[in-house]
Amino acid sequence: MKHLSRRLFLSSAGSMLAGATFAGALGVGREQAHAAPVPVSDPSVRGLVTQTADGWTLENDVIRLGLSTAGGSIRIASLYNKEAGREYQRASGGHRLFAYELDGTHQIVADDGGWTAGAHRVTDLVMHTPNGESGIGRQVAVPLTRTQPRPITVTVIFEIYTGRAGIRFYTLVKNDDATTKTTITNSTVFALAVEDQSHTLFYPPNAIWRSTRGSLAPTPEDTSSAGKRAELPKKVINVYDSADGWSVSPELNWKTMRGSGNHSSDYMLPPFASINAWHEIDHLRVTTNPESLQLVLFPDEEFEYLSVNVTVFNGGVVEGKMAEQEHFHKRFRYNQLTTLFNTNDWDYRGGPGNVLPDNYYYDVIIPKAEQAGFDMVMLDDLWNTTRDTIEPNEEMLKSIHSLEEFTQTLVDRGLMFGLWFSLSGGGHGQGRDLADPDQLAFKREQIETLINDFHMSHHMIDLTQYWQNERETPYSHPSDNVYRKNVLVRRMLNEIVERYPHYLPKLTTELDIYPTQGDRNNGLLHVPYNGWNTLNGGVTGENLSLRTAVVHFGHMPMGAQYMNLGRLTGKMEDYYAYTAVRNVKFGENPGNSERWPESAIELMAVFNKWRRSPRVAELTEHMWRPVFLGTGWDGRAWNTSSGPFVWMHTDDDRDRALVIATGHQGYASTVVANLRWLDDGGRYMVADVTIDDDGSHTYAYRGTFTGSELKDPGLPIDLRENASRGKAFWIQRATSRREMHVVYADEHLDEVDVSTNDRQIRVRLTGEPGADATIIVADPSTDRGRVETVALNNRGRGVAVVLASQLRPPKPVSSVFPEPTYFEAEFLPFELEPANASWRQVNEGNASNSSWILAEFTNTGQHIEFTVEVPTAGRYLVENRYKENQSRGRSQLYVDGDKLGEEFNHYYMINMYRGIEFRERYVGLADLDAGEHTFRFVSTGTSGSSHAIGVDFIKLTPSARLPRLKFEAEETHVGASGSVRRVAEPPASPAQGGAWHELAAPAPGAWAEYEVEVPQAGRYRVTTVAKRHANRGQAQLVIDGQPVGEVFDQYLPTSDGAYLYDEFDHGVVEIRKPGPVVLRYEVVGRAPGAGGYNLANDYITLTPEPSLDVPETIQVRVGDTATLDVGFVNMAGVYADRTYLLWTVVEESAENVVGVDQNGVITGEKRGTAVIRVESQIEPEAAATIAVTIT
Repeated sequence: MKHLSRRLFLSSAGSMLAGATFAGALGVGREQAHAAPVPVSDPSVRGLVTQTADGWTLENDVIRLGLSTAGGSIRIASLYNKEAGREYQRASGGHRLFAYELDGTHQIVADDGGWTAGAHRVTDLVMHTPNGESGIGRQVAVPLTRTQPRPITVTVIFEIYTGRAGIRFYTLVKNDDATTKTTITNSTVFALAVEDQSHTLFYPPNAIWRSTRGSLAPTPEDTSSAGKRAELPKKVINVYDSADGWSVSPELNWKTMRGSGNHSSDYMLPPFASINAWHEIDHLRVTTNPESLQLVLFPDEEFEYLSVNVTVFNGGVVEGKMAEQEHFHKRFRYNQLTTLFNTNDWDYRGGPGNVLPDNYYYDVIIPKAEQAGFDMVMLDDLWNTTRDTIEPNEEMLKSIHSLEEFTQTLVDRGLMFGLWFSLSGGGHGQGRDLADPDQLAFKREQIETLINDFHMSHHMIDLTQYWQNERETPYSHPSDNVYRKNVLVRRMLNEIVERYPHYLPKLTTELDIYPTQGDRNNGLLHVPYNGWNTLNGGVTGENLSLRTAVVHFGHMPMGAQYMNLGRLTGKMEDYYAYTAVRNVKFGENPGNSERWPESAIELMAVFNKWRRSPRVAELTEHMWRPVFLGTGWDGRAWNTSSGPFVWMHTDDDRDRALVIATGHQGYASTVVANLRWLDDGGRYMVADVTIDDDGSHTYAYRGTFTGSELKDPGLPIDLRENASRGKAFWIQRATSRREMHVVYADEHLDEVDVSTNDRQIRVRLTGEPGADATIIVADPSTDRGRVETVALNNRGRGVAVVLASQLRPPKPVSSVFPEPTYFEAEFLPFELEPANASWRQVNEGNASNSSWILAEFTNTGQHIEFTVEVPTAGRYLVENRYKENQSRGRSQLYVDGDKLGEEFNHYYMINMYRGIEFRERYVGLADLDAGEHTFRFVSTGTSGSSHAIGVDFIKLTPSARLPRLKFEAEETHVGASGSVRRVAEPPASPAQGGAWHELAAPAPGAWAEYEVEVPQAGRYRVTTVAKRHANRGQAQLVIDGQPVGEVFDQYLPTSDGAYLYDEFDHGVVEIRKPGPVVLRYEVVGRAPGAGGYNLANDYITLTPEPSLDVPETIQVRVGDTATLDVGFVNMAGVYADRTYLLWTVVEESAENVVGVDQNGVITGEKRGTAVIRVESQIEPEAAATIAVTIT
């Protein structure tokens, strides 16, 4: 792996924190350890805290907190959101900052006037990086002492961080009694006097976000099991209807363990504290859970009590979560943020207990990791003689020789060394008690030895470490043993990070509970400085995925995200996805050529070279910022399975940005993305810099836009443009200093020197000798650009000269997409009538997203009403998917109170056919504004004994089409070659109209005809719904003597069931005049095994096919313009409009003959001919071409 020099990196980055990943990758020895931090006055943070007449003011760019210490009390006098211009500390209650119950009998509170304030301390908060230290905030500590009812000192500490971060509060509690213990048996840890005004609360009980328009109680929502009863919301984000709000995030564990594995039930206790937002109170409180924490203070002991983080924001829930991200970035000292890829040997060594061949790491793993451009090689569990030592076992020595040789080899090859190493030294719930400071001191010495002597950079801490010692000891009590473990371990890890800034710890979801549940998770109390965690929460199970990471955005730091299923797939949609998180484990054996194919390794090497190039890495060292994370991600009904997933990184001044988009783990492929993190007034040049699956780049200039335009309407992204669904865009702010700019320089280039004038840009390039380097240049004043490739000589030098006349307008791209939006029922808010009607979420693999909602109605007229947030106004084809079987009723859909489509029968006799019982049904067309709409499914009866109905998803597809025409076969039959009959079906049948039409065909050549009335001439798509059966034949549809579509087969093997109603698409036919049209179904044969030639048609549909009417030719003079006329055929609604057309020059006799804008205005630029294509962006098959002559 080639590492960048500091000079080169800083020349492009201009940031002292940039490039830290690369320094860490080299491995750091003892001489690079930092001294223990000594607070110094940093001018950049000095103004964050100011003393006032009665207390303190803490203020940064977004938040201002007023703290009063007058009258022997301490209170938050003000919490002010600067951007919203709003004071939040206004409720009548909630002004009591804290209240501690001592020994179950006495109470001490923050505002009772009984405190004596000691000497305050104001110190700087410092971030330590491999490149040095920088101030990131200030801390004010105020010791408060009292003697009654117990001698005690509470040191109140507030921390405020720079920029757009928030505030952290905690206390140090000291028992001033020299002979007697005291216990905080219960407490209000923190309170805020925030008002209960119209709002939405967002909170994660585990990982999946929930929301309410009401209050949040400190009780579990799911009481189905002991484990679920121990799950409580770990944080809350409040969004007022005025589009501003606040967030409160206590630093908690996931759950608290009772015992050490010796209890078979009720061993999962809740986290140390809970949140109450307006539940039977008028304010917010964070209160302890006494069954999980009662802090016992020994005589003269001081110990840290729980922390709470507070942020404010202007906007909606996305801005609220981003405020948390800004805060966590400083609070947890994140740097070295560029994603690390590493091998991990658990799946082929530690887990199966395999002994790897001699020299395997030297012969296979290290060379393959180096070839792929990986950052790190990691040894997982069972590498040492016991889990408590730092000596490799005999089996391990066969493949690594010695720890000294192995780790030095990694350093020499530019690779980091990662290691699984237990703190307790035992298995789950075993080993050293980490509440004992002496035990931690021993483990710290081992860790520092691994760092200093063996170049360890990454340390994985796994297995259940935070078990409960149920005995009283000289250092803890059963009621606080687990809490002390959490606090002391994190404190130790943070101190090691400050001393060795390249040290990167990871804490897994196994730490809290054993045995645990499948959706185990982590909490903020488990986040060490600059480290990461494994997070689960049941999003995608043990696959710690991209979806898992983005769901945790706003709950846990994005710098703490991790994926455990990295794969050498050879697909860029996967490789791009991996960059969303801090660390990706590649657990498959590099020696397996099927799992590590050569082509996939080569693509990974190309990708890693690109993402570590100076300009790209400078941006990925900045915070991850979300752009689009799936349907409803910015509201109350987030479909986390839809995708696509889009995020960006910007520099501090928002002059440059990198946008990554992927369809990994989602089904959607298009989005018009709101790049909300850019400056509205900036002018930005956009380039497509995507790497395709073959390793090539699909470079393109995409245009110049204002920041506000990149927010609304946004940047159109179509992931279908590349071999797999992944894309990257580079965004550069245009300056006023010159007209032509270098927008982007590729990974082969180190230095770019530009000179320009009105006619040309001259670029001197320095980079990789012999490489073909690419730059993208643009003139934002004319919105034209060009991709230019330059061959660098053997000294790495080259020159590119691009004339203004060589620049071309960006290729037009769709600004809207006809891709459907799926609203998964399990994610949608809904109401039931009656309100106490029974319902449940059913989890099964055949459902979309593996879940659906069942409303167990008991009578006609009962309903379930979903609220759907429609993102964009338009005409939509509405479809619904549900599960049919014999225990279902019938339903009618109403949209915003209006009936839409036909009644649907959810009843289907079980085992009538062998297939899944889910049905996707056409409902109808609806014109919907952007915003909330109600979709009400009303019970209309039953064909069996149950009124229950299910909803899997509601599907909305933008459409400019006219409604389809539907004809019952038994009502439109006009002739046949032989015997026909109307076959009535029982009410439970899926047959439309209660019947179907049969042709009793004795042999090929038999036919039946149906006459339908077509209102106007044009093109129509024809479909037939038929009842398939074992004695059915094969047929050909004929219209006006011409075959339409392919032969279709109504035969259903008995192995697939008794019958099946199925739809056959015959394609598009041209109907030349309005009026009656005869459709003939001719029998042409039968499949092997079929028992006859009969046909069974239920109904026929004709759907008007949209098209555009344009002139075939047009002639324009040089310098003149003309607006092309367009007619919309078989199109209606908002999308039957020129706004939704895409105009493209597809052919020219010479370069720059004609120009066309997206209003259909053509400009003659020079003599010649050209062809212009126009198409509907919503109905792409509606397209036409115009031949243009410029004279």
